[in-house]
Amino acid sequence: MAWWTDTDPVDREAKSSNSNVDRQKHPGSLLEGFTQTQVSTFAVKDDFLVAGGFQGELICKHLDRPGVSFCSRTTYDDNVITNAIEIYNKPSGALHFTASNNDFGVRDFDMERYQLVNHFSFSLASQ
Repeated sequence: MAWWTDTDPVDREAKSSNSNVDRQKHPGSLLEGFTQTQVSTFAVKDDFLVAGGFQGELICKHLDRPGVSFCSRTTYDDNVITNAIEIYNKPSGALHFTASNNDFGVRDFDMERYQLVNHFSFSLASQ
């Protein structure tokens, strides 16, 4: 179990670098950020990190830049654990990440604009 808290070195860096300016560039980013996130999964590729939380949080950070680049919630439903994250390059070269949650949703995000590109919903398989 891991926690991303307001005393975490990454968060201290974000606060000291006034990263709210960076967050404002991306529609859908939560300007207030998160004060405490219990991390359920994360992925790293090149200089990019995406962490997912037990309440559907997503936190994106370029490791070669100060501050947090983007943070959002996939949904405000209860118990929406982020189960898996995959960072990948599309054939065009664009960087994307896919996050799956236990709300039966899989979401694909464009990393250049931090925008949701696709949201796939699945029903519960019958037994």
